[in-house]
Amino acid sequence: MAVSTSRSNKLKDEVYKAAVDHAGKNDNKEIILKFYEENPTSPIDDQGDTVLHVLALHRTEVACELLQLEMHHGLLAKNCKGNTALHEASRVGALKLAKLMVRKENSIVDHSNLVGETPLYWAAAYGQTKMFQFLAEKSNHSNLMGLRRNDGLTILHAAVMGEFYDLAKEIVDRYPPFLAVACNEEKKTALHLLAQSPFLFRSGTLYSEMNVADSSFIPLALLKLMIYSCLSIPVEDPNKGNLTDPEDSREPEDGRSSIKGKKRNYFSTSNC
Repeated sequence: MAVSTSRSNKLKDEVYKAAVDHAGKNDNKEIILKFYEENPTSPIDDQGDTVLHVLALHRTEVACELLQLEMHHGLLAKNCKGNTALHEASRVGALKLAKLMVRKENSIVDHSNLVGETPLYWAAAYGQTKMFQFLAEKSNHSNLMGLRRNDGLTILHAAVMGEFYDLAKEIVDRYPPFLAVACNEEKKTALHLLAQSPFLFRSGTLYSEMNVADSSFIPLALLKLMIYSCLSIPVEDPNKGNLTDPEDSREPEDGRSSIKGKKRNYFSTSNC
């Protein structure tokens, strides 16, 4: 029994190493293929990730090949945090892979993780605009269900907290007004969070940061105006320093929101 378990763990280690191999050698792809055909929903790491979870982050082209196979793919399999492989594809903007997943299992778009985050939420939180647009068309969210997580943060909160203001504007335009005035557990709307951006306000204005924070009435027009204000601000201002993450100098990726913001730690950090 111990020998069998040891062999199984060794095989999973080999599959995991092949799945994260960005070089994409053909010889190790065969290891992935053989394991996947026999164990599509079997975890290959200590986080409960399946082959597709890992490939979605590291080798999306191989994941797309696997989904062409005529077999049961087990796409609704979740890791220990409740994430499906579509969650992982959503946060890196793997649109081709996401389309294949939804084609195989359309209900996957509405599955949330343990803290109530859907793939749509992750697309908003990571500024993946094209992915967000695709999932928004495929999802079945007619009310706040699926648009907010367990602590009340909505997809609009997520986009604002990530400073993806062009995506935030699209969310305001796409969804009914109730989303703009939805509060989290701390009774804060997305506008309250937006008000924490100090470069939006000038002292003495009617809607100063303090006034907005104390207001119980949030005009939708004001929210749109503030988002437009963010969009009009250049990414780099020589008089105010760099407004972007100094450790991230990459150009926006395909499908990513055009204004790259700082990642906020508002995801679940609990371990298995």
